Amino acid sequence: MQVSAYEPHQDVVVENDRPARCFTVLDGIAAAYKTTNEGGRQVTAFYVPGDVPGFQCLQLEVLDFSIAAVTTLRIGSVGHDAVRGMLAAHPRLADAFWRTTLIEGSLAREWLLNNGRREAYGRLAHLFCELLTRLEAVDLAHGRACDFRLTQSELADALGVTAVHVNRVLKELRDQGLITLGGGRLVIHDWDALAEAADFDPAYLHLRRDDARTDAAVIGPGGHRGAREPSPSKPAPGPTWPLPVPVAATSGTGPRTQPDRPRPRPA
Repeated sequence: MQVSAYEPHQDVVVENDRPARCFTVLDGIAAAYKTTNEGGRQVTAFYVPGDVPGFQCLQLEVLDFSIAAVTTLRIGSVGHDAVRGMLAAHPRLADAFWRTTLIEGSLAREWLLNNGRREAYGRLAHLFCELLTRLEAVDLAHGRACDFRLTQSELADALGVTAVHVNRVLKELRDQGLITLGGGRLVIHDWDALAEAADFDPAYLHLRRDDARTDAAVIGPGGHRGAREPSPSKPAPGPTWPLPVPVAATSGTGPRTQPDRPRPRPA
């Protein structure tokens, strides 16, 4: 496995790349996005540790979206030939990856509904509920609180609204006592009220917490939790892999910085 590090706003892969490796998020948060010819950006997914973004590049030669670091990011990668060999040798691993791609489709449908039919207040509430639930599934959130380094501009790009509108909604959520967001930390004070405002039902995440007992499970974008190996000397909160599972990388030589954009301010 090859491990690569990226700073916030650096691209891991870009649209029309032809990656030669499969990848997974080891630490940090990544985002998938697409851009218009005028430079408008739409974030289509966020990836947390254990997610396997862009796994379709194993079968589809050309990538049709970009992936960038949202926070400081570590990506692990494995060459396509090695991945194919693992999948052939370990059918349960192949099943897990197939399930991962199905869950990714489920998330895409929920995001389409969220941005297409909910008002901005419900969209942001839903995104907070989803990310906290997924981070809890990989032991990166506790007590309805988690590290949260997304900026208002990144939230706006994910929700299809302006950063100014995000700022207004954040103020409303704070004033109603539902959340606290500041200093890189999100705390949800009233989960029931936030979930009701979001119309949030985690069924689309397809969480299976008993997967931690399987010997070839992996973590997918819905928080599908993989097996862990004891690591007394390394108390990292994220998942470890029982097999050398694909992690993030590209056919290029290293991180690429996204084109200059106005520096977003923290949420």
